[in-house]
Amino acid sequence: MRTWIPLLGAIALTGCTMIPDFEPAAPPVPESFAAEAGGGEAVAAPAAAELDWREFLLDER
Repeated sequence: MRTWIPLLGAIALTGCTMIPDFEPAAPPVPESFAAEAGGGEAVAAPAAAELDWREFLLDER
């Protein structure tokens, strides 16, 4: 009987929480991105698939 009283008390206290419900804030989202708004010129560069692996990995030993 003595072991039941603390157990029932602990169960009763867990139902009486004072923590408010968490509502995450909405993250700030820009109206448009710089690439969509014409924020600059595109740099002409070869695609990675067009390069030889020796040109792509530039490891100077």
